[in-house]
Amino acid sequence: MLPWLLVAAVVLATGGLPFFWDTLQLASRHAHFFYENRFESLFLPNDMDSGHIPAFGMYVAMAWQLLGRSLWVSHLAMFPFVAGTLWFTRRIAGRLFPREQAWLVTLLMVADATLLAQFSLVSPDIWIACFFTMALWAFLEQKRKTMAVAFLFLALTSMRGMMIVAAFFLTEAILLFFPEKRRQDPFLRPDDPSMRPQDPSLQPQDSFLRPQDRSNPQGPSFPEGRSFLRQGLSILFRALPVYLPAALPVLLYLGAHFLRTGWVGYHPDMPWAEHFARVDLTGFLRNLLIFTWRLADQGRLFIWITGAALLLRALRSRPGTTPDGRLLITLTLVLAAVFSYSALTYRNLAGHRYLLPLFLMAALTVSYHLFLFVANKHRVVLVLLFLLAGELSGHFWVYPDSIAKGWDASLAYLPYQPLRRDMVRFLQEKDVPPETVGTSFPNNISFKYIDLSDDTRSFGTAGEQGTPFRYLLWSNVFNDFPEALKAEAEAEWKVVRELRCVQVRMILYEKPVSAGAH
Repeated sequence: MLPWLLVAAVVLATGGLPFFWDTLQLASRHAHFFYENRFESLFLPNDMDSGHIPAFGMYVAMAWQLLGRSLWVSHLAMFPFVAGTLWFTRRIAGRLFPREQAWLVTLLMVADATLLAQFSLVSPDIWIACFFTMALWAFLEQKRKTMAVAFLFLALTSMRGMMIVAAFFLTEAILLFFPEKRRQDPFLRPDDPSMRPQDPSLQPQDSFLRPQDRSNPQGPSFPEGRSFLRQGLSILFRALPVYLPAALPVLLYLGAHFLRTGWVGYHPDMPWAEHFARVDLTGFLRNLLIFTWRLADQGRLFIWITGAALLLRALRSRPGTTPDGRLLITLTLVLAAVFSYSALTYRNLAGHRYLLPLFLMAALTVSYHLFLFVANKHRVVLVLLFLLAGELSGHFWVYPDSIAKGWDASLAYLPYQPLRRDMVRFLQEKDVPPETVGTSFPNNISFKYIDLSDDTRSFGTAGEQGTPFRYLLWSNVFNDFPEALKAEAEAEWKVVRELRCVQVRMILYEKPVSAGAH
């Protein structure tokens, strides 16, 4: 019940908030295109085309068609997938953990700062979270039809969803190529027989094996002498019914998209093309630091420290893991490898939300082995409560202004919304035209897309060298605001209005008239 209350509180408290950060592009602008053009085309114009199937934008547009275009309707359309994420997470915890502690593991997973932040937004990452947890539960239970449905919707969500499907396929192939050689009862130790779970679904079994293979603890057997190629083909044919429903619409769309536009994935004329630029060795090392920081940020540092301690214990005493534990470890490592490729080799593809499935898997895998390796249940619960406190503290991990932060990756951004509303109202009361105010992303987007209003105006975008604007509107939420311009405003401009709430600040500067402002 407690995980449901936590998530319900976040969803209800944020139900009418304006669009924020990347959801302005991936939800609002995409949905407006389909809504205003009555779904006449499946393809987005180049200035908003992200390269993947825009199914999420279509879904939001359909919600507007049915219930009206409003912020509340937009957030309401997310609720089934928020509930689905929590429901499947609870099923996973009930599958892997003793009944008395399953709720605590569920709470630990959904308390992740990035996940809770996405729950407060109209975000395609809610789809990612829902169908990822659905796929993971089905993967554990080997419910192949459910896996196929989950993979289909993951593939329809984004390129990253396609990468997640590929990660599941690679995990399945690894587990079949290298089957388990030794079986062990989960949570059952010779010195603690009371740890045997009472839930029948937790009885020892290799969750990866098909029902017809469960009698063979070594996994699916191949005839002696069978070649590596034939074994690979066998795995491929077994996977086709599950993965083909996801692959077909992707191949059809991307093929049609290429014939129409001449590109797949990204192209040099994208407004965000610089994020896809390849990096050199220096950039690679910089990305490695950022990737490591993302993994440890927002309270997840404590999860990784606990995982490292468990690993050291395993290496020292070699207690081994279970088939389920092996599956969790394999999927976690494969996801890390898949996500790290784009995060390390491209200029700016290491955002917190991109790694959300990896965050969930880390919390789940560490929790599982904590129960497996530590005999004292009370000690395990205390560690989980400590990890939970660490994750909740992640909403307050805000860095100095000079460091770009993932404001859409924790609830720390929430005070920005009332501050922005207050500042916009103030400017309207003073009859200040928006085009005379220079600001930065995400506040430089049309009011139409932010607030779902009929006002198509927007604030201007502050540039690096000089400014034609009479006013500057700065906030520590704006990662792209030029530092030199901010320093100039602090030294020479007049502070008209300054707002603060918790860790968010917003300042309106006015250029001195004597400086030739217009």
